[in-house]
Amino acid sequence: MAARTPVVARMAALDGLDDPTSLALLLAGMAVLAWVLLRRSHRYFGGRRLRPQWVTTPRPRSPGEAGHHLTAPTEMIQWEVEMHKTARDLMATLDNKMSALEALIQDADRAAARLEAARRGEPAAPLRPADACREAVHVLADYGFSPGDIASRLGVDREGVERLLARREETP
Repeated sequence: MAARTPVVARMAALDGLDDPTSLALLLAGMAVLAWVLLRRSHRYFGGRRLRPQWVTTPRPRSPGEAGHHLTAPTEMIQWEVEMHKTARDLMATLDNKMSALEALIQDADRAAARLEAARRGEPAAPLRPADACREAVHVLADYGFSPGDIASRLGVDREGVERLLARREETP
């Protein structure tokens, strides 16, 4: 071996690298570690390749071109259209029921507050404004309740509910 300075010789002796087998084992260990890390990164990033945006962007369809089932039978296309219509109708029904349920929950909360106030002996809270009552009548009517049921649920007279509903039908 070449002549070493005393400092390098002491460091090599401390590290145990003055022996060629130690150095070979260290390099082999580093090579195995690098291979394992590259292998793991290849598994992680292997399926993900960067592509230009124009490759992944779908081309615009012409007005006469059908949907993505170009070779599908007409029965399947008709079934898909019917399923879309059914889904849209179900969403509308769910929206109507949700709005009616919200109105009923608000009514129940107000009734519970009035009962709590009466139990404590406090004066009753004033009833809601006419606009909120009108909205609740319309929501319950949309939900399918009869004017008598609406009147009993909201605590108003039936004739008033019928007048509100008649005015609603007259308004374009």
